[in-house]
Amino acid sequence: MEDYVIDVMKSVVLEKPKVQKIREDGEFLVVRDNNKKIVILNVTGKEIYKICGGLSIGEVISKMKSEYDVEAKKLSIDVLNFVRDMERKGLLVLR
Repeated sequence: MEDYVIDVMKSVVLEKPKVQKIREDGEFLVVRDNNKKIVILNVTGKEIYKICGGLSIGEVISKMKSEYDVEAKKLSIDVLNFVRDMERKGLLVLR
């Protein structure tokens, strides 16, 4: 079932809604325009967030795979979990 979900989600395109500010001085902070909520991302989250606008989840996974030496299924699960978390926080929109 998990593999099926990963395969289905790979075609979903990610969009970044308007954010008020992105700051990169030591930490990667994103402030959502409508609720002024601050989200701090770790290094990997920062890399995913920076590349995800307009790409499908599958394309994001492929780009991350070319950057990091990690097993494909683990990477896919990690990216999907990140995307779900960012969607809940209003920082990504799934299309």
